[in-house]
Amino acid sequence: MKSQKNASKSVGALDGYDRSQTENTVMGIGADEPLHFSESSASVLKQNEEKYAKASGWNSDYAASGYESDFKTTDAQGTDVETRMNMYNPMYFLSEHYAGEGTSTVAPNWRIRTGIKQGDTATTVEYNLALALKAKGIDTDFATIWGQGHTMAELEGDSTSNFIEWVKQAT
Repeated sequence: MKSQKNASKSVGALDGYDRSQTENTVMGIGADEPLHFSESSASVLKQNEEKYAKASGWNSDYAASGYESDFKTTDAQGTDVETRMNMYNPMYFLSEHYAGEGTSTVAPNWRIRTGIKQGDTATTVEYNLALALKAKGIDTDFATIWGQGHTMAELEGDSTSNFIEWVKQAT
């Protein structure tokens, strides 16, 4: 749906090849040390690096070795990128695909709102989360909001008031 879901991120999407995406900072060590976290991107780069190195605009800082180095970096608590990535990903705790399934107590009630024009991730990311929660018998209030993007999307009212009202009803 080109009119509703244009991609808002370039190649590499959440893990920017130059570590410039917000997610690189989230997975990194503070604002001054963003890190790579996508093993998929590292694998593609490693397999095609020789070809990419001949392309205009290539910078050796984009090489797979930068990803591999970042993967080994730990923060002040000794936590590596993979662990931080898993903690950030709710599917790690919900899906049998991941080693973390069943290792955490998942909240019994979830409210998820997303704008259909939100281009930071595929629509399936939100749907998969909602489906995984429902499959676990977790109360899930999910809606995709027409005409809105990557925002605190609501059909009516404001997100803060709506969320507070939902919490009151859920408890």
